[in-house]
Amino acid sequence: MQRALLAAMLGVAAIFLALTVLIVLEKAWRELRGAWRRGRRRVLEPLVLDYAHTMRWVVPGVTLTALGFQTVLSSFFVSILGLKKQ
Repeated sequence: MQRALLAAMLGVAAIFLALTVLIVLEKAWRELRGAWRRGRRRVLEPLVLDYAHTMRWVVPGVTLTALGFQTVLSSFFVSILGLKKQ
């Protein structure tokens, strides 16, 4: 039971870390997109989203989110399996 709780807390921590990474990336994307729409294209030429750099952060963020959810759900399943019949 305590192992399942520890695994659930680990999963929640992974979810929070992954969502933080994804929110930071999304905020940077929105700022760049907003500046692009306002007509500051010449200033932003070097700041165009580099897909290789962006994907190096997006892929681990999405993977951590999926693993976090799976860890939380599997820890609850394991704790249910450990319950005794009355």
